[in-house]
Amino acid sequence: LLHYMIVGFVFSHTMRLSIPNYLAYMFFGAVFYNLISTCILRAPAIFLNNEHFIKKIYIPKLVFVLDVVVMEFVNFILALIVLLGMALLLGRYTPSVHIVAIVPLIVFILGFATGISCILGVTGVYFRDMAHIIPAIMQAFFFLTPVLYSADSMPALYQKLIHLNPFYYFVEAFRAPIVYNQWPVWEHFAACGGIGIFCLVLGIVILKGYDNKLVFRL
Repeated sequence: LLHYMIVGFVFSHTMRLSIPNYLAYMFFGAVFYNLISTCILRAPAIFLNNEHFIKKIYIPKLVFVLDVVVMEFVNFILALIVLLGMALLLGRYTPSVHIVAIVPLIVFILGFATGISCILGVTGVYFRDMAHIIPAIMQAFFFLTPVLYSADSMPALYQKLIHLNPFYYFVEAFRAPIVYNQWPVWEHFAACGGIGIFCLVLGIVILKGYDNKLVFRL
C-alpha cells in the first residue's frame, strides 16, 4: 500500500491526468491487479517449493495451488477492507448496492488465478527459468493495464492493445461499483466470467494430465 501511495502521489502531481478522485481510482485498481499479479508471480515455484511433500506422499496437486491463491485472497481482502475504511473516512467512497457486484467478480478472478497458477506451476517444473521470466512479463502487463492511467486517455492504437489484455477487464469491472458507484459494464463483466471459467477449466485439465508426471521431474 505504501508503494502505491507514493506512486499515486507522484502521478497525481506530475502527470496531466483528468481522472476525478484519482487516488481512489488508482488504489482500487492496484489492489485488484495485485491479487492477480502475486498469484501469477508465485505460480512457477508452487510445486518446486513443495517438492518434499510431493515426493513423500500423494497429495492432489490442486491443494498446493489453492494454498497460494487462498493466501493471496486473504491478503487482498485485508487490503480492500483497509482501503474501503480509508475511503469512507476521507469521503472518497459512498456505500451503495452496487458493491455486491464485486462478489461474482472475485469468484471470476479466483477462478482465473487458480487456472493460470495450475498452468504456470506445471510449466515451472519443466522450465525452471519461468520463475525469472514471469516477473518481467508481469512488469510489462502492469503498464499495459490501466492502473495508473485511464485507457480512454491513450491513442486509439494503444487502446486496442489494452483491450487485448485480460487484466484490463477485471480491473475496470472491479472499479465500477466502488469508484463510480455503478454496475460494471456488461461487456467487461461477461469477459471476466468467460476468461475466469476458461482459464480454470484449462488449468485443471492440464494439471490433471501432468498429475502423476510431476514427481519424476522434481
